[in-house]
Formats: sequence, C-alpha cells, structure tokens
Amino acid sequence: MRKLPQIRLPWDERYAFTRLGGIAWAGLATTIYVSVGVVVDRSAGLAPVAFLIVGLFVALTALAYTELTGLRDARGNRLAEHPGASGFARLGFDELVSFIAGWAVVLDLLLLTAIGAEAFSGYVLAFLPWRSQSALGAVIAIGCIVVVGLRNGRAPDLAKGLIVRILLFLDAVALTFLAIALLVESIKDRLPLVEFTDGVSFSDVVFAATIGVVAVTGFETAATLAGEAGIKKSKRVRFLLGLSLGSLVALVLAGMLGGAHRAQLVDRDHLEAPVAWLAGALDPHWLADGTRYVIAILAACTLAVSTNGAMLAVARLSSTLATSRQIPSRIGRLNATYGTPTTVIFLVVVLTSVLVAALDLQTLIGLYAYGALFALTILQAAVIKLRFTMPDADRRFRIPFNLPVAGKQLPLPAVLGLVLSALGWVAVLLLHERSGIVGTVWMVGGVVLYVAHRRASHLPLRRVVIVPKTVLSRDTEHGEFGSILVPVFGRPLDDDIVQTAGRLARDRTLDVEDSGGAQIEAIWVFEIPMSLQLTSAVGDERLKTARRALARAKAVGEEYEGVAVATATVRARRVGQGIVDEAKRRGVEVIVMAAEEPSKVRGGAMLGGTGDFSGRALGPITSYVLAHAPCRVLLTAPPLGDRVVSGEGAEPGAEPAAH
Repeated sequence: MRKLPQIRLPWDERYAFTRLGGIAWAGLATTIYVSVGVVVDRSAGLAPVAFLIVGLFVALTALAYTELTGLRDARGNRLAEHPGASGFARLGFDELVSFIAGWAVVLDLLLLTAIGAEAFSGYVLAFLPWRSQSALGAVIAIGCIVVVGLRNGRAPDLAKGLIVRILLFLDAVALTFLAIALLVESIKDRLPLVEFTDGVSFSDVVFAATIGVVAVTGFETAATLAGEAGIKKSKRVRFLLGLSLGSLVALVLAGMLGGAHRAQLVDRDHLEAPVAWLAGALDPHWLADGTRYVIAILAACTLAVSTNGAMLAVARLSSTLATSRQIPSRIGRLNATYGTPTTVIFLVVVLTSVLVAALDLQTLIGLYAYGALFALTILQAAVIKLRFTMPDADRRFRIPFNLPVAGKQLPLPAVLGLVLSALGWVAVLLLHERSGIVGTVWMVGGVVLYVAHRRASHLPLRRVVIVPKTVLSRDTEHGEFGSILVPVFGRPLDDDIVQTAGRLARDRTLDVEDSGGAQIEAIWVFEIPMSLQLTSAVGDERLKTARRALARAKAVGEEYEGVAVATATVRARRVGQGIVDEAKRRGVEVIVMAAEEPSKVRGGAMLGGTGDFSGRALGPITSYVLAHAPCRVLLTAPPLGDRVVSGEGAEPGAEPAAH
C-alpha cells in the first residue's frame, strides 16, 4: 500500500527555528553574563580578539555536531543512538573512548552547575551596597544548588514554557539596550573598542579565549537539534550560518564594550556580575542604577534556569552511562516514587557545593574549558574518522570545504576544529595550573573506575553493552528478577539478550546478601504447523541448530557469578504462544527478549503496518508476548552499530530493534 503523505503544518519550521534559536540564545546570554568579566580582566583591551577566537570555535563546533547528528543508515535510522559527544565517540571509535568523552562531559555539567550558581550569587549581591561578600556569596550559591537539587529530586523540570521564553526575550531586549547605551558612551568619551594594552601578552589572550569556551554551552544542544527539527537542508545551512555569525558578532561586541569600560570592574567581586556593573558607565546616575538592577534580576533568573538545566543534564547522562554499563548501575538507580536518579542528584549537589566553596569563578571556568576542549577534540576526530570508515553513510548535513584524500572527503573545518581544540586543551594545561591538575585527576580517576567496573562485571572494555533502563529502577531489587525466561532463535543477537538477562540476574544476586543465586530459563520454541501433531518429530538439522543455540546461551549466561542457566526445547503452534505458555508453567518473574524492528508505516495492519497505532509498532511474536505474558517483559537490542540481522534460521518477525 502506498505510504500516506506527511502533513506539515505551516508553522512547523518557524517553531523549530524558535526553539533552536531560544536554546542558542540561552547559551550565549549565559556566556556573556558569566565570562565577560574574567575575559576582560585578563586580556583588557584585547578582549574582542579573545572572543573572536571563541566565536570561530563555536561555529566549528556547531558544524561538527550537526553532521554527526544527521548520520543515517540505508533505512534512514539514526546511527548514533545518543546525540552528544559520548554517543558520537562510540560511533566513531569504541566504548572506552565513548566513556572518556562522556566522563569529560560529566565534568563540564558539574562545573556548569557550579558556575551558574556562583554567578547567580554574584548578580544577587549586585543589589547590596557592601563589597566584602565572598562568604555570603558562597552561602547563596550553595543554597541555589540545594534548592535546585531538591526540586529535581522530586520531579524533573526543564523549566521550559512561556515564562522562560519571556525571560529570554527580556534578556535580549535588556542586553541590546545596554550594548547601544555603552556604545554611545564609548563614542562620547572617545574610548577605544580595541586596544593593545600594556602588560597584556599573547598568552593572556589565549588564556582569555579558553575562558570564553563556556560559549559552547547552548550551541552544542542547538546544533544537535538542528538535524532533528525537520528543517530543509538549505534552511538548515542558513540557520547554522546565522547561528555562527550572530554568536560571533554578539561575543566580539561584548568584548569590545567590556574592554572599553573595564574601569567599571574595579573590584574582584564585580567579576562575578560583570554585565550589571558595566551599567555603571551610563549617564545619568539614575539610569545607571536602574539598568544595573534590571540586568541583575534578569541575569539571576537566567542563571538559575541554567543551573537547573545543567543538573538535569547530569542526571540524563548518568542514566545513559549506567545503562551502557560504563558506571555501576547502583549510581544511576531511580527513585521508586518520583522516577528520578536521586543518588546522582545528591552527588551533584555535594560535589558542586564543594567546588563553589573551594574554587573561584575563574578556576571553575578554566576547569570547564579543560573538559569541554577534551571532549570536543574527540568529537572533531570522530567526524574525520567517520568520513573514512563510513564514506557512503547518508549525511543529512555535510560540512563544506572538503579536500579529496585517498578517494574520501576530508572536511577542512573539522581538521581546523581538531587543531584548535587540541591546542586549546594544551593551553589550559599550561596556563590554568589548578584547572589542569584537577581535570587530569578527574579523568584518570574516571578511567580507573570504568576499567575496575568492567573487569569486576566480566565485561569487555571496548565492546558496547546495553541493558534496559528498567534495571535502574529500585523495584528490581530484592530478587524481583530471580528467575528469567529467555527465548533464543540462533542469531548473533542471542548473545546480547542472554548477557542482559545475566546482568539482571547477577544484580539480583549482588543486591540480596542471602541469595542462593538466580536462574535463567533459556528455551527454543519449535513452531509446529497445524497439519502435524505437537508431538511430531523435529528434523535433525532443526534440532542441531536448537541445541547449538541453547548450549551457547548456557555458556554465555553462566559467565556471570551466581547465575545458573537451564535449557529446554518447546513445541507450539506459534512462537509467541509457546513463550507465554512456558512463562506461565515455570512461574518466571520476567521475560527478556529482543524487540522486533518497528514498522515504517504507522496505523497498524489496516494501513500496511505490522503493529499498533501508538508509534511503537512491533512484530507478531513481541506483540503476542506483550499482550499475554503473565509477568514483566523486558525488550532490548544492541546499538545500531552492533546489530546483525540473520537471514536463514531466524524466526518470523524476530529482527532486532533500534533503541
């Protein structure tokens, strides 16, 4: 049946641009509110040059993220199951490199939480008349972190909607007004917008540029969504061009005006609320005070939203790392009442509070630059490698300006981005001594944790391992998954399914001190046609295939400590019916099986699909088991890169599904 045409509402693309533009502006506004003071303090009149380097880096980052997000296979499925540095590193390299990139992003998200909270306190204190506020500022910052943590521990809230859109709009209006007013004052007082200041060296400009790397905060998300918003390629290119040019102009202008009026940042406390204190340059006096208060209010609200978003991002990433067995599942456990990773949120609150109490804003931003540049170096390397390992993959956006090399297309912007991010990371090591030491300790400690966890779990270091997210729920503890039924079909995917069941069973054994072990029931279902009796003999070849598959399942499952695997063959008229009957007869607590590939056609069988109309269409075996199983059913499949679909010998409708 011919596929029905897709209906697109006339405002769809405008909404996508509004959403993407809002994310981009939120990141840019946060960067201006946070980093202008520190950059101007170090590079003085050359602050525009530092921000010019940052703007170029932001543009290269946006291009890389958008190409990687747009990667598709021959069927149109996204190749990277988790957009972001960790998912792209897994696609380009392996699981170990994926963890390293993800661990660097975790560091950045922790720092964004701390940076947002510390800057929030700076703008709150801009209302107060006294200047010795360091102790009070730390209290306010930690209080902000605790409040955000308590809110997120009860229920996730991305703080999105009309209120946030109004806030971002007011941000844009206030900052535009301040920029015009400061520009008028600069012209009136004949202040140079770019100046070679005595005592400022090249290393100072580089140092300031690494500080400004915090600008990639919002652009990473915006660039990722640009490939998913359903925007035509030509308009997507225009969006990226506008994103790059707009951020470049805004950052350079902020550097010019900050450098010209740097006399307003006379106190160290002013560096934590630089935009509010720059308003002091306005004339008359009442206008300066009024603008300072308005900017302080808007900045504090924006930074509170930024702190909330960073903490939520840590929670989401921790869930991905836990389901990928890159960190212990216990760290990512979900609260039974609210479904939130309360352990992660608690750790984030503690760690970020310590960071705020121990480090100043400049060190925090320098440490952020360490993690960001490290992760983005891996990202750019993944872009280049995938051009050679997957040259024929469908790229819905391709970075322009390519050089033919060995019959492949080498993206020159990605090469430039790789060089800049690598050199920037080296500059952080050399110029930000404390940040370099703390960052290196964090990364080395993370790799040690990863290797120890994988070795203890008897898992390979470089292979992708995915478990269902339900394993993170606390209701899986205390033996709920003590007996597990696993249907096998003689396909390469069977190993992944048995490994998933083995990890679930092993987690049960480890969680319950008095447990005597857990049982996996591996079965092979022979489908017997109606023309034969159920007791009819099965052909030798089919029997040999079943025995080999069951023996393999037993060997794989019993690699996990405390797990026993029992095997059996079953006869049934339908495979799904046989699975359900065995689950009832054996009294198992969960069935673990492979989800079948979703139909490309929505709307069920009447429109040519193979599943329901809910958007999660499943094949006949999975649909039957889900509808009739007497216990919980966990559906799982390996990532797209490891997926193998067998031909002969596969049961009907049993192809693996993408996550």
